[in-house]
Order: sequence, then C-alpha cells, then structure tokens
Amino acid sequence: FRRLAGEGLLVHVPLAPRELAGRLGWEGAVRSMVGVVREVRPEVVFVQSPHAFGTGEGDVRAVVGAARGAAVVYWEGDAWGGLKRFTAAGRAWLGAADRVFSIAMGPQARLLRSFTRAPIGYVPHVLPYEVRPAAGDRVPDIGAATVDVTVVGSRQVRLGVVGCLPGAKDRQRLVRALQRLDCRL
Repeated sequence: FRRLAGEGLLVHVPLAPRELAGRLGWEGAVRSMVGVVREVRPEVVFVQSPHAFGTGEGDVRAVVGAARGAAVVYWEGDAWGGLKRFTAAGRAWLGAADRVFSIAMGPQARLLRSFTRAPIGYVPHVLPYEVRPAAGDRVPDIGAATVDVTVVGSRQVRLGVVGCLPGAKDRQRLVRALQRLDCRL
C-alpha cells in the first residue's frame, strides 16, 4: 500500500466520520465528507464497519452520490447475530455496496445478504506487516516468550449472559480449556 501510494499509483484519503461529527456536528461532518469526495473524485469508496455513520440512508446517499459512480466496497470487521443487531447505518451502506467483504461467513453472510445484492467475499483478520520484527530485531527464543497463546476477541455480555454472538460460548470454552492446560494467555 505504502509503495503504491509512494509511486503515485494509489491515493488514500481517510475520512473519520465520528471525529468530524465531534467537531462539526453530524450535518457538518456529512457536508465535509461530501466536499472531500467531490474534490478527490475517487474510483473506489472503501467503507469499514460503518455502524456509527450518520443517521442512515440519506447520509449514505449524499456521500455515494458525491462519488459519481465510484465503486463502493464495504468491509465488515465485526461479528453480528444473536442479540447483537445490525445497525441502520450498516444496512444503508450494504444497500449501496457494489462488493462486500466480511471476516465471517455462514450465518453472518446470510445476514449481510438480507441487506445487499452485492457479492460477499471472505477476508480473515490479518496481521499488519509493520508489527513484524524490524531488521535486526530478534524474535524471543522459545521459553523466553511471556505468553503461549494470545486470544484476540471480545467477550460480549448482555444482561449478565455471555454468548450473544454466534460462537461466543465456544470461544469462552476454548479459553477455559487453554487455562486448564496451564497455557499462559
């Protein structure tokens, strides 16, 4: 990404709706985003888990309309289902999307398909290249590591009950089993 941008082959203009709304109010944030999109004239509008985006369809239509035919690519990085309901903003962006990518398939893909006609592809969470050891840095020797297993995830609890997302109970059982094995988590 950095190389392509450095060669002028890719232009990335990040927009942070919540940050803009904090400074400008929501209507001002949408006006600002529309202005940037009109000026940049993107070929692709890439949207990441937009669940706190505006008030819904009207705001999405304004931004997409300003993009003048750019492809809308939606990436969903959260798990949804059970008691965790999909947001109006997410539904609006899915409705505008030309292509959708999700970190989960199965029940999640079925849920996403209920809001979009766009093809849905699977993209697992990935580790950014930058967190790898820099040249000359050493990876700790086996036995010198401070943990054996790292679990990345959230523990959604609603009304004192764990497991409002599909697979949440299985994830909790996995962590408990690893703890019984004396793994350093």
